[in-house]
Amino acid sequence: VEDLDNALSHGIEELVQTMEDLLHSRGEKYFEYETNLKSDYAYIEKLRASLQMKLQKSFNAATAYFNNLLQRVAQPGEIGSGEAVGCDDNEGSDSAAGSPISRVNLGNEEPDWHEIMQHEPAKTEVPKFLDARDCREAADSRFAAAIEKYHVEMNGFREELLQTVADMFNSRSSKLDDYERMLKQEYLSNDEMRASMQSKLEASANAAQNMFETLM
Repeated sequence: VEDLDNALSHGIEELVQTMEDLLHSRGEKYFEYETNLKSDYAYIEKLRASLQMKLQKSFNAATAYFNNLLQRVAQPGEIGSGEAVGCDDNEGSDSAAGSPISRVNLGNEEPDWHEIMQHEPAKTEVPKFLDARDCREAADSRFAAAIEKYHVEMNGFREELLQTVADMFNSRSSKLDDYERMLKQEYLSNDEMRASMQSKLEASANAAQNMFETLM
């Protein structure tokens, strides 16, 4: 019974450990994918904002240059006496806006989803990603709960099986003990009967011998 208990416990633990390792391995891969997606979304949003700023500054510079041309056309006598308006300032701003943007590993941190979802395609893709992530987390929770329930139920089944085997063993052991007591009693009874019959035979033989001597 003890060997059976150890074998069942070992089998259950190995199966549960295998399922937990599988869940942990897939969970790590999903977390890596999720982290990469979050980092990509945040990086793309920063890149979009930087490009938007550069486009705005380019638009401002072009507008200033166009206005300067209009002024020169309207006042031809002043051609060559002036410079383009705002060019130096825009160049300084462009150099500031042109700082490199690096991809940052967010890990467990969450980016500003509200800001990211202001523009397409993130406006469409991010809600799908968040919904899928919620579904995966819910599935992970259900799977973990199922593994825990399986573990508890298998331990209960093991206890019931061991109890059944123990009851059968005790029942048969009790019957064997009864048979052993009966055999012992039968052996004692037979031995007493044999001794009694032996005594009677000896007494009968002695009586016959005495009778024969008397007759002689």
